[in-house]
Amino acid sequence: MNLVKWFRKNNTKLMAVVVIVLMIGFIGGSSLTYILRGRSDTNKTMAYYGNKIAIKGYDLLLAQQELDILQLLQAGKILQALQTPDRTPDLHSLALGELLFAEQRPTPLVISYIQQAVEKNQYKIGNKQINDLYTRNAPNFYYWFILNKEAENAGFKVQNESARALLAQAIPNLTPYSYSQYIGNIMKNNVISEARILSVFSKLLALLKYSHAACSGQNVTINQLKYIAASRMEGLNIEFVRFDSEKFINNQESPTEQQIAAHFEKYKENSPDEITDSNPYGFGYKLPDRIQIEYMAVKLDDTKKIIQKPSDDELMEFYNNNKDRAFTEKVLSDPNDPGSSVNRTKKFAEVADTISEYLLQEKVNNKASVIIQEARILADGSLQDINDAELGELSIDQRKEKASDYASVAEKLKSKYKIDIYDGITGELSAADMQTDELLSKLYLEGYVNELRLARLVFAVEPLSYGDMGDYETIKPKIYLSMGPVKDKAGKIIAIVRVVKAIQASAPESINQQYSTKTLGIDPNQSNTEKDIFSVKEKVTKDLKRLAAMDTAKNKAAEFLEMASQEGQVWENVVEKFNELYGLGKTGDSNDPNLSRAELTNDANETPFELKKLSSLRRISSENLYTLAIQNKGNPASEVINKMYKKEALFLDKFFSMLPQDSNSAEFKPEIVEFKPDLSYYAVKNISINRLWKENYERIKAMSSYQEEHFESQGLALIQFNPENIFKRMNFRFPEEAEKSKNAEPDE
Repeated sequence: MNLVKWFRKNNTKLMAVVVIVLMIGFIGGSSLTYILRGRSDTNKTMAYYGNKIAIKGYDLLLAQQELDILQLLQAGKILQALQTPDRTPDLHSLALGELLFAEQRPTPLVISYIQQAVEKNQYKIGNKQINDLYTRNAPNFYYWFILNKEAENAGFKVQNESARALLAQAIPNLTPYSYSQYIGNIMKNNVISEARILSVFSKLLALLKYSHAACSGQNVTINQLKYIAASRMEGLNIEFVRFDSEKFINNQESPTEQQIAAHFEKYKENSPDEITDSNPYGFGYKLPDRIQIEYMAVKLDDTKKIIQKPSDDELMEFYNNNKDRAFTEKVLSDPNDPGSSVNRTKKFAEVADTISEYLLQEKVNNKASVIIQEARILADGSLQDINDAELGELSIDQRKEKASDYASVAEKLKSKYKIDIYDGITGELSAADMQTDELLSKLYLEGYVNELRLARLVFAVEPLSYGDMGDYETIKPKIYLSMGPVKDKAGKIIAIVRVVKAIQASAPESINQQYSTKTLGIDPNQSNTEKDIFSVKEKVTKDLKRLAAMDTAKNKAAEFLEMASQEGQVWENVVEKFNELYGLGKTGDSNDPNLSRAELTNDANETPFELKKLSSLRRISSENLYTLAIQNKGNPASEVINKMYKKEALFLDKFFSMLPQDSNSAEFKPEIVEFKPDLSYYAVKNISINRLWKENYERIKAMSSYQEEHFESQGLALIQFNPENIFKRMNFRFPEEAEKSKNAEPDE
């Protein structure tokens, strides 16, 4: 058959094949599967949204194609570069970019941007909101499709001209090409028009515009604005001497057993420092969540003893490989011309000691890592061959049986490497214990995005499940599964750890309950002391003594104020004299004026009473407390931190209320103030406040209004693009879910 006639006869079929080949070349493998399924799949209902509006396979194929176009435009990087008017990262664009282009793993730079913005501007965002952005149950093109429908329904659209203007500005900053060159290459290589490219990018900008609008528009009242401006601008200045009742408990009679038992029973279900109207002192004896850690550690200083110093050849090789990068400096070619600088390469002799120290430390770190990695392999035994799902099905006793004993592993490695290996088990530690311990607070595990503090990691074990850790950060820890290598900020040790016991918060079993709180024992001279034992009864007894000593604290404060109020007296001098008379310490009777301060204390430099001057203190509003609670959610010590701020807020409110609302420098007469949450009295010398007057308010009103709306909008960005929330807003469901809902009983 003549070839020309064959082409004419099969022209339609041939063109269809050409179009399909071009589509495959453009859309790639991810969408090829849709084509290969046949025409039936493109018309198949893949999901529903709204009032049972069907989403066909063809709709999702087009959505995937549009995302491919955005990938060619480097839309993810463009979104990362967008900023708010005050030149801070825009969380709307960052969240949208991560949702559409980061798949299941976050971009470390974006996470860092978000965390910095949250910390700087106090957005209402915590780790949970960030982690939820990567918790999805559908491919990203589903979210792209449904978000576009939401924006269209709301009437948001961006013209192609606006999209072109933004791309013309962004492309030269991201690539070495101009807009025309870059877009021209995309059009040529993918057989697509400029109008199509701009149309898709316009959709992306419309989503961003809709997100800003949906999260903005909060109506801020005048009174609310005045309060916000005042809380941010007004500052309290206060001078006082604190009389803590704890300083007067040595001379108190011990409470009776009946008093101790009654006080314990009354507050045993309360968490410590939970301030309420019925419990203004914050008494509470409910025990916090606690964990017990088994550890194996190597000191880097010990490792140095078994490492040979770098040879001269190693030093010279390192110098030759790095001299042009690391060992150059700017020098003047002409001493008389300050601008005549040239690069000079330092001689080997000048940097030999520095190189030697660096290479030695590198060898030490590598050797310690090898030892501790071997320790982990030996310690986990057969647990390391079990996948995460199977491991979760094992009981704690089964895991313990499969794991090896840390002590025996430590002895084996000690014999092999001729180096001390430190091992042991801590006491029952709370999150606060860990975060206040000098060594434990510095331990961290390197994660995908950032460093994970050990306290956050170990309290993520079941049944505690603190942490709000994302799947991308690290494998969720399990009891008896080793974690590490764990390092400390000071670079002293490297270790592996495992949780061997997790205890949920509960009321004490009895008033006689006590437990060890010892931490890591890597100091041979360190021994267990009474400070390493927590006793419920001792805590109750001490609280009762402090309560009884409140009268003494009040009397001493009144005596001090009487001395300070005498004509010609200077408060600093009275404080010094009062310390000489009643300086408190570890021994002696604090109420005996015949004893000198040196006799009353074991530390002659101790100053129990001092005049404190605090300036520009800002109110802590309920809104501030709410923001802090969100940001600390997932932090094992969040309860302690939140209560600390609440107590500070009550303290500030107490003193702010002592000044008239219409004054900032009213004459203040020194007085005694009781603050029950601290079980203390304060001899207050002076209080003043830097008021926000009308003139200043008018000046900052517009800015405060903008900031409030801006902060609210940015804080909601991760809620707006939360994958679960997106599907809920549009009533998205897969066919099986829709069928289940259709057949559900009325009460369901």
